[in-house]
Amino acid sequence: MSKFMRILQNGLFLNKNLQTTWVVHKCMTSTVPTSRMSLGWAIKDALYIALTMNRKLVLFGEGITCSGCVELLENKAPETPVVINKQFSEHGIVNIGIGTDINGSTAIADVQYSDRQGCIFQPLNESLRCLPENILKLKNLTMIAPIEPVRRGAMNHTDRNKPLYKMDGIKVVMPRRPEDAKGLLLSCIKHDTPCVFIEPNDDLNKSVHEMVRLCHYTTPLGKAEIILEVKDEHDEGNIEGKRTCVTLIGYGPHVNVLKDEVAKDAKKFGILCEVIDLRTLLPWDQKTVKESVKKTGRCIISEEVQIIKGLTNEIEYTLQNENKNTPIQKVCGFTTDRLVDLVRKIV
Repeated sequence: MSKFMRILQNGLFLNKNLQTTWVVHKCMTSTVPTSRMSLGWAIKDALYIALTMNRKLVLFGEGITCSGCVELLENKAPETPVVINKQFSEHGIVNIGIGTDINGSTAIADVQYSDRQGCIFQPLNESLRCLPENILKLKNLTMIAPIEPVRRGAMNHTDRNKPLYKMDGIKVVMPRRPEDAKGLLLSCIKHDTPCVFIEPNDDLNKSVHEMVRLCHYTTPLGKAEIILEVKDEHDEGNIEGKRTCVTLIGYGPHVNVLKDEVAKDAKKFGILCEVIDLRTLLPWDQKTVKESVKKTGRCIISEEVQIIKGLTNEIEYTLQNENKNTPIQKVCGFTTDRLVDLVRKIV
């Protein structure tokens, strides 16, 4: 019996702090074991599975096994695979990942904080530019990029630079819950295309918990999830029997707000909401979105970045080309002035 199966049977994974929550990469029983995890712990769970199953995998980042700010593994990395604590050089981390991938290994690069990621796009874009000519065979590279504001982050760790990852030749994913985070990350590591796994770097990373399977599983890339569906039959929540439907589209943790708050309040007014979690931002699931909007006849696209950039513009353009009579509304962040400009206006 393996060490991981003994840990599972002894119940050590039920520790309140989840310090011993590691995984069985092969389900040896008919009932799949589960454990309650946060989104951050689900990512650690997926990394540990990947490290135990792939001996050609190289994981490196800033403080991933020590007391760094991310602490992906926290001194629990296996001995056989290569796990490297890199100095604070995001540019160097991405270059090492590209070189590791070209030499035939599977690379996972952890780049801390969104405001430090500006320098990584130049080497990533240059390497992707060589893919059509088969100069560089870049395929087994996965980047973990924490994005979104953090508490006490101020101006240094509050950037939302997701639109900068819209480059040809890569896949970009962002989970909304722990179950999806583990499955999407394992899919990115296994996929033969460079992937960017966007980790929501907010309070939801630690506060939201749910039961996650402890075996190896994957979530398909490029496939959206309908988490709240409008059924064809008459819904008792309709007022005066008149059907008013709308499709709510989003990604990341704020999709939970669309499902739990917006859709619930809208039903009081006789409005039925179909909520779609894109999960994969590039390429996004056009088929699922088009079918939903065709059924409901209306669409609201929600995103936490400024309205002048992001994925909402592309979705709106695609849906309008499909049907110009479909009413579409975008709900995004404000395009605000710089703090210095606001102070000057006040003074």
